Amino acid sequence: MAGPGRGWRFGHLLLLLAAVGLAATVVLAAGRQDQAEEQVNEIVANLASGHVTLFAAHDGVVVATIGSQFEPGNLPPLIVPMTGSELVVVLGAVDWVEPTAHQPLFRLDAALPGLAHGTTGNAPRLSAETGLSDPEQVALSVLEPLRAAARNLHAQLDLPADLPLAELVFVHQPTNESAPDIWDLSYPLKQTFLQQNFWDTEVERPRPIELYPDPENKNGLLEIRYPTDDRSPGLIDWLSKPAGRLLQDVQLDPKMAKAQQEIAGGDARKTRLAQLVPLVKMTLEAMAPASTGRAMAVLDWDRGFSWVIQPPTTARPQGPSRLPGAPTLKAAPHH
Repeated sequence: MAGPGRGWRFGHLLLLLAAVGLAATVVLAAGRQDQAEEQVNEIVANLASGHVTLFAAHDGVVVATIGSQFEPGNLPPLIVPMTGSELVVVLGAVDWVEPTAHQPLFRLDAALPGLAHGTTGNAPRLSAETGLSDPEQVALSVLEPLRAAARNLHAQLDLPADLPLAELVFVHQPTNESAPDIWDLSYPLKQTFLQQNFWDTEVERPRPIELYPDPENKNGLLEIRYPTDDRSPGLIDWLSKPAGRLLQDVQLDPKMAKAQQEIAGGDARKTRLAQLVPLVKMTLEAMAPASTGRAMAVLDWDRGFSWVIQPPTTARPQGPSRLPGAPTLKAAPHH
């Protein structure tokens, strides 16, 4: 969720898998381990980063995402359909991989539907038929896997206090209501000093924040960025003030021109999907090349979830490994 700007950027989180007694436990690591410590193998967690823009229209929600390659190896934000009336956009630490094995150990976006519906692990049991109406239950279903990844980290981390390990944007359509529920579910890290260079690390319980409906947001437009320090123009900026060829194309179509005027005038909640979807799609393709991993999806209150622009299969590398020079969790912030 938007917050104070930070100049701190990173492309990978470093993780460790202890060779003795921790064969099935993934742990985050920062910096170089002391020679006296047990032999370990490096594990990498790739981040999903970039812009997420949501439009709460008259008859559904449009979600558009753009990847931000502020460091090599990042993934774009990942849209995960949950049921016909819910979706989640995943940001932060997504792919947890052991480079030497060339295969993922844990993919948060792939595991999320099973975790949230209680079909794997000890997650709360929810009904796929009735949907995932409780954002706190969705948030808690992911908490234990993330805690398992961090509980054995005992080196001090150098992370900004407002940057969560992972962040979920949960979109839900309540039954017989025209306005969607949109929630931010973030997972902050907390470290407690115990002795010498030994720290206790815990992923804190998420506190769901309702982004929409919001009495102060009558327009139904939302933009979330991970990390929060990216100040480049977003999709809403482009839609509010189209220019050049984009402006010409919008003006040639009366329906798109009307939708653009409603967005610029603060009346996006009046716009119907039939007008909004082609406008957002054309604008997204104009501002973000395919190489950004752009994607777009719709939750239609009558027809359910559908893709408008599917994310490219090449957006997620197969068997990712740590790139030379990729910063660790203890790397100094970029300015």
